[in-house]
Amino acid sequence: MVYPRDNLGGFNVFCDMDTDGGGWTLFQRRQDGSVDFYRAWADYRTGFPSNLNGEFWLGNDNLYRLAVQKVYQLRVDMEDVEGETRYAAYDTFAISPESQNYKLHIGPYSGTAGKVVVCSPIMAS
Repeated sequence: MVYPRDNLGGFNVFCDMDTDGGGWTLFQRRQDGSVDFYRAWADYRTGFPSNLNGEFWLGNDNLYRLAVQKVYQLRVDMEDVEGETRYAAYDTFAISPESQNYKLHIGPYSGTAGKVVVCSPIMAS
C-alpha cells in the first residue's frame, strides 16, 4: 500500500524488489493475454483488474499521483516468445495530468532493447 502526498488515500501496488537492485513499482504487467487491454478511457483512468499478481494496469490517475511527487526512472522489461529478455531504461519519467491526456515524458535512454517507443494508453494521440 502506498499513500501519495496528495492526501487522497492510498492504493495497493506491486513492488519488484529483485530487478536491477529492486525498488521498482510496477504499473503494468502483461504475461499471457488473460486480461483484455482493449479498454475504454475510464478503465485506463482507474486501472484494471485489481489482482496485482496477474496482468494489470495500475491506473493513469494512480500513476500520475505517484509520478507528480518527484522525478522517477522508467524501466520497461520485455520477453519474446523464445524467452529472450531485453530492457529499456529511461533516466527520467513523468506524466502530465488527465487534462493533458496523461502525456508521457521520458529522458535519456539506456538498455538492451534499443530505443523503444513506449506505446501505451498514457500517451496522448
